[in-house]
This record gives sequence, C-alpha cells and structure tokens, in this order.
Amino acid sequence: MTIRSQARPFAAGAVLSAQLILFTDAAMVVAPDVAAATVDPPAFSPKAGTYPGSQSVKISDATSGATLYYTTNGSTPTAASAKYSAAIKVSSTQTLKAIAITAGGAKSAVASATYTIETPAVAPTFLPKAGAYDAPQSVSMSDATSGATIHYTTDGTTPTAESPQYTAAVKVAKTETLKAIALATGHTDSGVTTATYSIEPRTATPVFAPRAGSYSTSQSVSITDSTAGATIYYTTNGVAPTTASSKYSGAIKVDTTEILKAIAVDSGQIKSAVASASYVVEPATATPTFLPEGGVYEAAQTVSISDATAGATIYYTTDGTGPTTSSPRYEGPIEVSATEKLNAFAVATGHTRSPTFGRTYIIATESVLHRFGAVSSDGQFPEAALVEGRDGNLYGTSTRGGTNSADPTSGYGTVFKITPDGVETVLHSFSYGDSGSTDGALPEGALVQGIDGNFYGTTAFGGKYGYGTVFKITPAGAETVLYSFTNSPPDGYAPQAGLIQGTDGNFYGTASFGGDYGGGTVFRITPAGAETVLYSFTGGAGSSGKPDGLYPVASLIEGSDHNFYGTTAYGGISSSPGPGTVFKITPSGTETMLHAFNGTPDGSTPGAALIIGQDGNLYGATEFGGTNNFGTIFKITPTGDETVLFSFEHNVDGTSHRQGPNGVLEGSDGNFYGTTAAGGEHGGGTIFKVTPAGTETLLYSFYANANDGAYPEAPLLLGSDGNFYGTTYLGGSDDKGVVFKLTNPIAPK
Repeated sequence: MTIRSQARPFAAGAVLSAQLILFTDAAMVVAPDVAAATVDPPAFSPKAGTYPGSQSVKISDATSGATLYYTTNGSTPTAASAKYSAAIKVSSTQTLKAIAITAGGAKSAVASATYTIETPAVAPTFLPKAGAYDAPQSVSMSDATSGATIHYTTDGTTPTAESPQYTAAVKVAKTETLKAIALATGHTDSGVTTATYSIEPRTATPVFAPRAGSYSTSQSVSITDSTAGATIYYTTNGVAPTTASSKYSGAIKVDTTEILKAIAVDSGQIKSAVASASYVVEPATATPTFLPEGGVYEAAQTVSISDATAGATIYYTTDGTGPTTSSPRYEGPIEVSATEKLNAFAVATGHTRSPTFGRTYIIATESVLHRFGAVSSDGQFPEAALVEGRDGNLYGTSTRGGTNSADPTSGYGTVFKITPDGVETVLHSFSYGDSGSTDGALPEGALVQGIDGNFYGTTAFGGKYGYGTVFKITPAGAETVLYSFTNSPPDGYAPQAGLIQGTDGNFYGTASFGGDYGGGTVFRITPAGAETVLYSFTGGAGSSGKPDGLYPVASLIEGSDHNFYGTTAYGGISSSPGPGTVFKITPSGTETMLHAFNGTPDGSTPGAALIIGQDGNLYGATEFGGTNNFGTIFKITPTGDETVLFSFEHNVDGTSHRQGPNGVLEGSDGNFYGTTAAGGEHGGGTIFKVTPAGTETLLYSFYANANDGAYPEAPLLLGSDGNFYGTTYLGGSDDKGVVFKLTNPIAPK
C-alpha cells in the first residue's frame, strides 16, 4: 500500500488536519480526517474481479456496531444510500461502493469493488455423435454462441486458441478422439467437448432359419452369422440381447409364439445390429374341399365348399384370383354356369390360415350351329378350319357339295359364311368340270382374309390345268381364279393348305406335290396372281443330297424375324419316305430343316400348321408317333430343339388307331387346344386341352350321331367372343358334317 499526504486548504483559526488517500490493488479507500479515522473501511466478499457468472457479494466491516451503506452504480455512498442488510446479487458488470458509519456519525473511508461478469461460450457439439462406426465418418462441429470460433484437436490433447480453427467437416477414417472449445468476444472460453470415434468393421447381422412367420408345428430355429468366429447371443422374450444374454450353441426349439432376438460379437469389430424374428406357432386351418370336384362338365354345376376345422370361415373367388379376407365369405353353394376357376382358403381362431386351394370347372357346352347337306346346294364334308371375318361372321370351305357339279351327289366344294348364331349362306359353288370352266375344285385349306377385305384360298384340283388353283372371293361371293397350277417344273400342284398373307402384302403357301423334284413346293403369289416358286422339296433326292422334307400339306406361319416356318408330312433323315420335318424358309427362298421327326417316341407325320406361342417357341401336332404311336403335341425352338409335350393314347385320351390331333391353338390362359379326328368316349373325335407342362384334359367327345358332329379334321378357331368354333367332316342329320361351337372353354387364369 502506498500512502500519500495531500495538503488541504484551511481557514484562519481552523484546526490543522491531514487527509490520507490509501491505494490498494483491489480498491481505493479515501480516508476521512485523520482526527476522525476511527472506523474501518468495509470489505467485499468475493473480492472485485472478473467472474464467469453471477456473484452473491457480501459486505462486512470490522467496526463493531457500524452501519453499512452502499451503491451499485459507482456513485459515492452516504447515509442516505441503501443500507446493507443481505448479500447483493451481481449478474452483470458493476462497481459496488460502501461506507461504514457509526452511531456517533464517524465515517469510514469509501470502499469500492468492480465486478466484471463474463459468461462462457457454449461448448461445441459434434455430429454424428461419438461412438463405434463400421465406416469412416465426416464429423461436423457447431456452436450455439453467436460469432464463436471453434478450435479443435484430433490427437486427444486439450485445444487452445492456437489449435486448428474449424472450417469444414473433419474426416475420421480411423479410431480418434476429437476435442474442441469455442471462443467468443464477451465470453470466456467454453468447456472442452470430447468425442471418441471408433472406426471398426461391423460384425454381420445374425440370420434365423427357418424365417420368422406362422407355423402349424414346433420349429427348430438355427442362428448363423457370416462373420467367421463370431459369437452369437440371443433372447427369446423379445428383449434386446447383450453379451450377458444366452450364448448360442445349438438350434432353439420354439413351441409357442415367441420373438427371438440375436446379436453377433467378434473381436476387433463392432457388434452386429440386432436381428429379430417372430414365430407364431399355431396349427393350420384345414384346406377347403370342393364338391363336386373340378373338371369338365356339359351343364352348370352347384359347388359346395367345406372345411374340416371346426368354426372355420371360408373366403373364395370365382375369377381365378387369390382370395383375401376382403373376398366374399362362403355362405352357401355357388352356382357355376360358365367356365370358372374357384379359389378358397379358410381361417379359424387359434389356427393359421389354410393354404389357398383351387378347382377349375370347365362348363364346355357344345352346340351345332349348322348341319351340312340339308339342301342339295349346300356344302358337304368340311375339312378346313374356320376364319372369323372382320364383320364378326365365320367363313369356311367345304370339300364337296355346291350347285355346280357334273356329279350332283358330291359336287366340287363351296365357300360359305355362317353367322355366330348359325345362319349359313353359300357364297360360291366351285364349277370345275362344267363345260368350259377353269374354276377350282375340292378346297381343303382354310381361307385367309386379306388386308383388302377379300378372302383368299386354294383348291387342291381344278383350274385351267386341273392341278389346283389360288382364288379370291369377296365377302359378297364374287370369285376370281388368280392362278392355276401347271405341274410343270418348277411349279407345284395340289395345294392342300390355305394361304397366309405376309407382312410384305404377298401371299405364301405350299403345294403338296410337284416342283423340281416332285416333293412339293413353297410359293409366293401377289394379290394380282403372279406366282413364284421359292423352294422345291427334295426329300433327300436333290443334287446336294442333303436331308430334306417331302410333301408339305400344311400352311405356313410367318415369324417375328419375317421368315416362314412350316412342316412336311414326310421326309427328313430317316428311311424313305421319312416321318416328316419342321423347316424354316426365308422370303428369298433359302430353306433350313430345323427338325427331322424320328417316329416313336418322337412324333411322325405332321399334317397341320405350326403356331408361334406367347413364349416365342413353335408348337404343333403330329398325326402319328409318340410313345403310343397315336400322335403328339410338340414344342420346337426357333433354332430346332424339339420336345414332345404329350403323346396320345388310343381311345383313352381322344385318338383312334387311324389318326391323331389336327393341330393346336394357344388360348389366353397359355394352354393349347385342339381336336382329334376320332376316339373319345363315343368314338367320334374330341376337343382337348394340353398345358405347357404336358397335362392333357378331354373337354368334349363328339357323339357321332344325327344331333352332333363326327370326326373333326381341322384345328379350332378361338372367336373374339371367347368361344371355340370348328367343323367336323361327318355327323349331323345328313352325315355330311357340321359347324359347331364350344362355349366358355377357357378358365380364367
């Protein structure tokens, strides 16, 4: 302490006195007149200084009985100032001053104390938080104090103002401890925030087998982990497991509904995520049963559904879709009057849901639309498939019959139209044999409607030279012979199959015989009648000597590659004449034999056109061959890999000893449908279905009597109304064939 003497002015006669000013490091005390300096100056606690938060300041004095007066605004206190009675709260920077005054009026020196209050900056925060991670982390730092700067270290040392200043996220690629402080004007330094990041691979999550789900019996649950050497801990009560939980050592038997949870732990790796699997162990509800069983019926059926589990509720659908609890609830028998697939499942309290079970009911109602031969001008003995015109009517040919004939008992065939409800009109009677006629005779192939709306077809005989024709006929019946076959090489003759119109607008077909080698031809003909032979079959007898087909009797089909595909009834690589082939031919006439049939167990004598399935493969039928030598349905890829899907059996599945299937079509359900010329329950032929997996179903057996058809020799037509249409060669009241319809043959998917 330094003591300085200060002279004080005085008047005449006054008592000379001196005043002392005392200086200390903490406060300045102005002493009163020396003569009156008997009162100690007040003291402050805590002392004046800088503090990080509010302070509760007490004032005391050593002079007994002295009263303390103080100010908080820096002014000099007097006896009129606030009297001290309790600690003073200082929450911001302030200067306190105080004096002590005795009862006799003696005053102490004024004591002064300045308190500087500064709050610390908020400690920084880290994102993501400290912890164990299985991949490098990008750590962001932030601070809630406005204007604060963050300084940090990554080696675990305490940061200072000289440490690196945070400006961007810190990449943590290995195990590290980050520490950070925040500095801000008007604030003291924040506390240190510490975060340790462990970067280690994570142990794989355990896997349960069987999977979680509902089961009807106890399950033996195995837990495995793909991390080699990992230890698995588990619980069976749904609680998250720890390393204090049960250690997995073998399969866990689950008898009741339980939730298993598991973790995997491996040295040097982060423990795995928690795997959870809930097992509901309840007996399954019995599978529903249907009565009558699904199958093919000629009349509507009343179907009952039942379940063996007491109290079970049954839900069902009739459109082939999978039922849910939102589907109709079974309350009583279901009337099935059209082809439908019924699906059902059952549920019962305390049981799991039954499997969904289905049955297909094919209500294949056959009706005869027209019986040929009732009048002399009508057609007779139809051999070809029908075609549906753009007007919704059906069009076809009959091999015999008609008004123009040198032989009125048989005729040379007709072109006819028939409405869906059975009204038939003969559009044209072929007149070959009549004096001077160059018309065709005996049409055996189906018609095709051209892009011009007219119909085009072939006759096996007749024409200018007697070897067959290509003709055009309008929907009104005006017929024109476009071409007469000559049987003069390289031309073919006797076309037994119909035409197709290519994407180039020309027509393509086959002649069963003739050509350069007598084995038949593939030809192209323009709508105006200009014919070109594209290929002559050799039957292996050509100059090249390469194996080849012989006698094509079926129409072609154009693939998406714009090549044409077809069959020959004979030829191939086996001994003469060979059991037939499948071939490909380009529009320019380059032919490739894709497959040569071998007879039993392979097919033999493919007499019908191929179809292209939804899967891009070719499908067809052979009249003979197969396991039982009664014909087959086969599949062949565009590159020639052939598979027999189904082999027919004599008088069991719809064929006879004499003849097999007449080709197939693919339904909207992906199954294949066709006819056989004989066999079945009544011996008059059948309509059948074969699945892509080779399962056959007999849909209808012709009765071969006056009321029904007999011996169909043509493939079916799937009408735009979803029904099948076709012809039989015989049957009907005059035994000269019929046109028939099979209603609702295809079940929904």
